[in-house]
Amino acid sequence: MNIVYLSSRLKAGYFGTEKFLENLITELKDDQHIFIGRDKPINQIFEDKGFEQHNFCGGFEVDGWKKKLLAPVSVILGIVEIIKFRKIFSNSDIIVLPASVLSESVFVGPWIRLFWPKKPIVQIIHKNDCPDFIAKNPFLPLAKYTWSTGGLVFVSESQKQLWESKNVQVKNNFVILNGVKIYPYQSKSDHDQTTINMGFLGRIHNDKGLKTLFKALSQLKVASDLKINFKIAGTGEDYDEIYDFYKSLTYPKNLRLNWIGYQKDAQKFYEELDLLVYPSTKEGFALVLLEAWERGLPVLTSDIKPFLEAKEFSPETEQKLIFKVNQSELLTKAIEQFLENYSFYESDMVKQNLHNLIEKSFSIKQMSQSYSKLFINLTKND
Repeated sequence: MNIVYLSSRLKAGYFGTEKFLENLITELKDDQHIFIGRDKPINQIFEDKGFEQHNFCGGFEVDGWKKKLLAPVSVILGIVEIIKFRKIFSNSDIIVLPASVLSESVFVGPWIRLFWPKKPIVQIIHKNDCPDFIAKNPFLPLAKYTWSTGGLVFVSESQKQLWESKNVQVKNNFVILNGVKIYPYQSKSDHDQTTINMGFLGRIHNDKGLKTLFKALSQLKVASDLKINFKIAGTGEDYDEIYDFYKSLTYPKNLRLNWIGYQKDAQKFYEELDLLVYPSTKEGFALVLLEAWERGLPVLTSDIKPFLEAKEFSPETEQKLIFKVNQSELLTKAIEQFLENYSFYESDMVKQNLHNLIEKSFSIKQMSQSYSKLFINLTKND
């Protein structure tokens, strides 16, 4: 099967979409994968995997009036893309739009639909902050036209329900849960229990609840004989604002915060921690949560629906590591309760159960098999 992926994002880091796509193409080994777009991390992933990739911008995201003024330019870019890569599009069995944006579905998709009316086009939706933007967007009818012979794939049931509540839906809606790579489980060697390592990994963005996190850490009451190292890993557009907020607070003397920036080796990052804190206010279905569990790492999360949906699969111990979103005082209390029960959460039994959970319910192999079945069924209907 020939699968073509389109992603024209001009500003992107190694975030959920990129990691998801790397996981997917790693397992879809019997297929021919071709990437067309300006998402540099994805270009690099395809190149590293030995697949075909082409650097091209098919249009600008229509997320503001200034960008909407670029619509005529984007229309022309879409036409040029169709002409330049017509053989690739013609020979493709299915076209995948892996980013939760409108540019490809609006400025390239309709041209594909015009020249190849039965070509299946699937958009995979990762983000939860898109429904409001898309529901109010005047280009939505064009996007729905693009999705008409393929549809939308959501990475969680709660995400699908949110989109449907905004009336952003088409005939074909699917839910395929995210999956992550499974590594051999290794027991964690004993270490000095007077030092606890915690951390956050993700985009430095206001939706990630980082201001709530820093408030909670500033209110933390830590025993004088205990040291806590907290690592902040990631990059993002709100870095300056959030860093300034972090600097404005005072923290306990035995709490050390360390900003370590972009981390591609997430596995190593998790292995160095005793607790991951993920206080997001919005998520699709965070890969970070699954990746941490795969390493046997407990995760303290906010109570947003995608996290609760994932935690329904987890042991009772993990379901206790939840706090009410945006409530810093409750996050402080949750961290303190973790510290009180640290020996329990650090036990090999608890960590092994988390690893087994991923192996059972959230492996890349399971996810890829679901996508393979979907792609095959859609092409059969062609």
